[in-house]
Amino acid sequence: MRWPTLLFDLDGTLTDARPGIVACIRHAVEGMGRPCPDDDALAAFIGPPLRGTFATLLQMTDRDRIEAAMALPEMLAAVGSRAQAAFVATSKPTM
Repeated sequence: MRWPTLLFDLDGTLTDARPGIVACIRHAVEGMGRPCPDDDALAAFIGPPLRGTFATLLQMTDRDRIEAAMALPEMLAAVGSRAQAAFVATSKPTM
């Protein structure tokens, strides 16, 4: 089945996103062969752009390696094949 649109609410309104986001970050960092901080430390990275998170956690600026880490959380690639469009809803104000 292919949907015309998928809408994600990642603000914790419907679910607690922390366990899933922390698990994805842990999976990518460990997949890159690096030691990973505990869950509380990883939770501090929820919200900022993921590329910056991986640059910090992997202690590198190598764009190819950061993109390799980005490829390890596979959910977004799967969404792209199941929907024509995907959006994230948020109640954060625009600055």
